[in-house]
Amino acid sequence: MADHIQVRLLKSGVACWNVWCAQRRQENAEFKPDFSKADLSNLNLREADLYKADLEEANLSGTILCKADLREADIDFATLSGANLRKAVLSGATLRETHSEGINLRYANLRKAIMSRAHLAGADLYGASLGGASLEAADLQKADFNGAQLSGVNLAGANLREAILTGADLEDANLNRTDLRNGHLVRANLKGANLHETNFSGANLREADLSEALLKNTDFSGADLLRAILPESFAHGRLRSALLRLLRIFREA
Repeated sequence: MADHIQVRLLKSGVACWNVWCAQRRQENAEFKPDFSKADLSNLNLREADLYKADLEEANLSGTILCKADLREADIDFATLSGANLRKAVLSGATLRETHSEGINLRYANLRKAIMSRAHLAGADLYGASLGGASLEAADLQKADFNGAQLSGVNLAGANLREAILTGADLEDANLNRTDLRNGHLVRANLKGANLHETNFSGANLREADLSEALLKNTDFSGADLLRAILPESFAHGRLRSALLRLLRIFREA
């Protein structure tokens, strides 16, 4: 459970909290704020020092956390619906199974964050940095990743239906079994990505770079691939399918 003294200090204002927190860290380098299961909803915690804080199961819905320091924080199972974390630093943080629908994570630093099975439908991740992060089996339907940095990210089994990934960098990303139906991936960089059993049906992949991507049972039905850069395996597979169809027609004639 949360430390009630720390909760009162934080609610009294970020300036006081940050001073107190800095003093505690000088005394004890291993100090970790404890806000587990605390109700911190609808607060203004802009630029708050929450480094390595325990926020597991905390209620942060509607809370302003712009530019907050949440590096290596434990935010598992927390509620962040409608929270504003624009430009917040969450590198190395864990956000497993959080309820974060409609969260604002514009330009946030989420490098190497663990967000498995997080509920992020409709989240705003415009320009966010998520290199090396894990969003395995996360719900990201209609999320906005416009211009986001997602190199090496793990999105295996994630729901990205109708998500916006225009100009996003997904180089070497793991999109195994990812649902990207009707997604917007214009000019997206998918070079070297794992696209095994990825569903791109109805997706817009115009001018996307899929060179060196790993394709196996990948579904491109109804996808727009105009001027996209495709791996050789895709071209060979299409040619082989076409030849088999011609051979079948010839045998039936």
